Amino acid sequence: MNKTRNPNRSSLLLLSFEATLEYMITLLVSGNFLAAMVKEVGLSEALAGILTAVTSLGCIGQLLILFSPRLGKKHAIFLCNLINQLAFCALYFLMPVGMSQGLRVALFVGLILLGNIVVNFADPGKVFWGLRLAGDGHRGGFTALKECLSLFGGSSFTVVMGLLADSFRAAGRVKESFLVFGFVMVGVVTLQLLCLLFAKEAKEEPEREAEPVAKEKKTKGLRDSLRVLGIPASRRLIFVEILFKSAYWLSLSYYGIYMLSLGFSLGTLSIITTVGAFSRFVFQPLICRIGDRIGFARQVEFCVFLTFIGHGFMVFAAPGFTAWFYVGYTVLVSVAQAGMNSSRANLAMDYTAPDVARSLIGVSGAAGGVCGFLASLLGSLVITAAAGGNLIPGITVYGQQILSLVSCLLLAFLLVYLHLRVRPMQRFQEVNYSSMNHLP
Repeated sequence: MNKTRNPNRSSLLLLSFEATLEYMITLLVSGNFLAAMVKEVGLSEALAGILTAVTSLGCIGQLLILFSPRLGKKHAIFLCNLINQLAFCALYFLMPVGMSQGLRVALFVGLILLGNIVVNFADPGKVFWGLRLAGDGHRGGFTALKECLSLFGGSSFTVVMGLLADSFRAAGRVKESFLVFGFVMVGVVTLQLLCLLFAKEAKEEPEREAEPVAKEKKTKGLRDSLRVLGIPASRRLIFVEILFKSAYWLSLSYYGIYMLSLGFSLGTLSIITTVGAFSRFVFQPLICRIGDRIGFARQVEFCVFLTFIGHGFMVFAAPGFTAWFYVGYTVLVSVAQAGMNSSRANLAMDYTAPDVARSLIGVSGAAGGVCGFLASLLGSLVITAAAGGNLIPGITVYGQQILSLVSCLLLAFLLVYLHLRVRPMQRFQEVNYSSMNHLP
């Protein structure tokens, strides 16, 4: 076995630390922390869930990769991250400023959309940056390192910040807590951008063409990238992304505010999140090795199954002891995210040519984000109708429980689809090798 030191090791470490710092920032503007902010603004449960799901629309920004492959370059990635993180920092500085609720909500939504959309302009290129530096056969290992560092750093960070938020709230100094959080984010953002700045850019690889549509003369921009929609493997992977994100955002959008309404403090929720992160940390290397050794389609199938079981716990989560079923949900879904976080990129690289994969990541991400947001809008109707648990006469059933059940059904269908329609596909490397063996 060749144990030569990877010449890109220092850059891979920098990108891993950058991912950790970015994850810390993301945690402070999503999930339980975002739910706490929207609750502070005074939005209804349904509107709070929709606002939480607005972050899924950030993937629309990935469509811009169709117009300009330059967005995958290092300087573009750096600029997009700078704009994105400044928008997120501004969220916390906005909260203590005196203004009308309508203006605060408008600015709040605008900053969330700006941050999530802009960072996704260059996300496909950023993913490829690390995966190309790692090289074939080591993508799973690099993913495991990056995810483990992110989990350890992010979980520790959120526990500290959650307990800090609880202490400020107990002292009646909520406005001051927002300012403290804002300055902490500025420090983390500075370190993240420095990691991006000093990591070297991956060299472009010669493009290989695996399908008849790729043998035509290459054109620029949108026309060239949209050809991914004409490839059957691409359409199947886009459908997988749509189905998973729909099931995921349908219910996740309303869990944060639901747990707060059941009496959990932000500190307690941060500790639960840390338990999930620790579980993911333990199983991350194993799940990533599954992808490297037996294929990422099987890895995704296993992770979807864990997500299905996790949502099953939330079907029974209600006021009282069963509220703690949220711990089971958090652990299972956190472990599943070890594979699902990079599934779009790894499946694209497994089943399509390199020049197609980058555009496919953008298209599938955008399609999944839009459908996830639309699913959350439908979920808001259920939340409104089931307010107070009175949707079914004589039975107390909360909207989040109903949405969890629907998510389970969608995930069950996705499992069948993965097994019957995705796993039987030939991997791109196999197709390319087979065609070489049959050359005259």
